[in-house]
Amino acid sequence: MGKNDTVSARLIHAQQAISCTRKVATIGASNKIGDVLGSLGLSVLCVAVQRQLVKDPSPACLKDIPQWITAAAHKLLIYGCGNCGEQTAYAMVLLYQLGIRSLDYMTVAGGDHAFLVIGSADKGPASSFKSWGDNAVVCDPWDNKAYLGKTAAGKKAGAKTIYSLARVE
Repeated sequence: MGKNDTVSARLIHAQQAISCTRKVATIGASNKIGDVLGSLGLSVLCVAVQRQLVKDPSPACLKDIPQWITAAAHKLLIYGCGNCGEQTAYAMVLLYQLGIRSLDYMTVAGGDHAFLVIGSADKGPASSFKSWGDNAVVCDPWDNKAYLGKTAAGKKAGAKTIYSLARVE
């Protein structure tokens, strides 16, 4: 498979993960005005409630994926609501189960946003978009977008520092 085939396949996988995540997030996010209005405010209540649950409803952990990610993904699946963190977790678990690697659960410093990077070269600090390599793809279910990682600097221009909280090879 050539370089362009790899990038094309990753973009397709990212778009499919976004589509599946949006279908599961039937109530939506509490911090997206369209979801709040479309759910008549239920998304705000739903996210608040599912995040306050003491007992974690997640199934046994998947190999290599931290339990907090599977828990967040499972809550999105069960309750139909979640913000960027839950939506990114669901997309990560879905792609992991499909055998897609490498996967990085990324977050912006301060918890402002979470998204997934598929196929990062891991040749430097995750905070450097250039270190992701030319074949990396961003999968952002909350924003409903998939794009080349090398264009992320322009799209995430306001981002302070970006971290990879979990990486699966």
